[in-house]
Amino acid sequence: MSVFPYLENVTQLLHIKYHFSDKEAAVVFGVPYIVAVILSPIIGRICDKIGRRVQFIMCSFIILIIAFLTSMYLPGCPDDGICYYEFAPLILVGIGFSIYIAVFWGSIPMVVETKITGTAFGICQSLINI
Repeated sequence: MSVFPYLENVTQLLHIKYHFSDKEAAVVFGVPYIVAVILSPIIGRICDKIGRRVQFIMCSFIILIIAFLTSMYLPGCPDDGICYYEFAPLILVGIGFSIYIAVFWGSIPMVVETKITGTAFGICQSLINI
């Protein structure tokens, strides 16, 4: 999942490009996770009602690509101030991530036998951690 390398580097980005302190960068770093915590159950419920899981996953990746490109092409801040330009891409990452998490993890029990559901979850988590 392309979210994790981005999130590993976003604190550095906030320091270098936007002049955030460690404390401010840590707070802003949490934005995608806060968005995901709020939206994931809602998106999961919507996906359960509508279906179309593949379209949701595709939408998730499109949102993430837009977020990464936006982050990459946003201008830096002048030397005398702190800019909050990166909030928009971080919110988009949270939205894309919440769609992915709600739909992908909810799909695992649908495609594997009940007796190996735990193993399937473990394999998927192992692959994400690579």
